[in-house]
Amino acid sequence: MNRNILQSYEDIKSIIIPFVKEIMTAPNVQAEAYVIIIMENGKLIEQTIISDVPQEKWIAPFDELALAKAKLSERTGLPSREVIQQKQDLLQPGDTCWFGSVIDKNKNLIVAASGGPEEADELIASTILSLIELQKKLSIINQLNERGPNHKFII
Repeated sequence: MNRNILQSYEDIKSIIIPFVKEIMTAPNVQAEAYVIIIMENGKLIEQTIISDVPQEKWIAPFDELALAKAKLSERTGLPSREVIQQKQDLLQPGDTCWFGSVIDKNKNLIVAASGGPEEADELIASTILSLIELQKKLSIINQLNERGPNHKFII
């Protein structure tokens, strides 16, 4: 488990949760729950549930759907939308037919979301991945700045 990924996610949770709650109430979304999954190197490292509704009353198993989206991206190395819409030959029996997962350029960090329309799920996952990557870069810059102004770095 990469502590940096989890720390980056924890650092941005105060942004993510209100962002997701706002999307949940949008007229074209109206979601009762959102589940966010983060996987790193094939391992589940975070599951966040955002809901005021008890899980047993959800209209769908959003936790299972988010995990299935993440696993699809993990197996294929591609965002779930790309697999489902452009590379159906990569689909296997039991794979989800819903998109909403994204993967970083190094193919080791996956974020998936489930709870609303696929486009909203994908937007949430993509935003979270971007924020995690930004937080990681800012942390590196801060560490290097602490070493002094003569330290050169490339991110």
